[in-house]
Amino acid sequence: MDYPIITLSNLSLKFDNKNLFHNINLSILKGDRVCLVGRNGSGKSSLLKIIYGSLVQETGDRFLKPGSNIAFLRQSDDFSKFETLGDFVLNGLKKVDYLKQENIFSQLSVDFDKNPKNASGGELRRASLIRTFILPSDVLLLDEPTNHLDIEAIEFLEQYLLETRKAIVLISHDRLFLEKVGNKLLWLDRGSAQKINKTFRYFEDFRDKSYAREVDSAQKLKNKIKREALWAIEGISARRKRNQK
Repeated sequence: MDYPIITLSNLSLKFDNKNLFHNINLSILKGDRVCLVGRNGSGKSSLLKIIYGSLVQETGDRFLKPGSNIAFLRQSDDFSKFETLGDFVLNGLKKVDYLKQENIFSQLSVDFDKNPKNASGGELRRASLIRTFILPSDVLLLDEPTNHLDIEAIEFLEQYLLETRKAIVLISHDRLFLEKVGNKLLWLDRGSAQKINKTFRYFEDFRDKSYAREVDSAQKLKNKIKREALWAIEGISARRKRNQK
């Protein structure tokens, strides 16, 4: 039995003195491909940062299995300190780290000698992907990985993620990408989280049924309160009439 690489226990975070999310519990195992879904502003990117360790939670615990490493692809990287894309990709690494895997990334065409200032959004994104993938890691955190990519690069990314045994937690607005890559869901909704052992294909149906149950429960509660209030009024009226008699 595999032990979790990352465990989150009763995690809470505030933003502007308001709870962004609370009591989140999550275990991430080797081979998990978790799609982190929810409305804009629900805290998806913040949760990724907590998992990575660059943001500290308000309450709760984050546990990373000893000896494990995490690689984080952010929505955008700062290239301003680097003269070339190659300098960015290999920053803190040896070129051999890239050369060992160069054939894997042949479809992610990047000119290592190009100045980042002259590179397109797609070239910058491909450079970020290559760096993320060659970093030693057991977990990949991917925040909008398909941004600025062409179809060929997206197809490569999908295949790479399906074949790797690394754990993955990802955020994306690309519905087809989520359907193809993910095997589990974590749904952030109004401050709470639900882990769903299904692919994104079933998410909307699950969400709609969940909301329908809430509406039904709220209506039943409303009807109950109405009946209780009516009973109270009628009871008071009946006692008053008896006392008058």
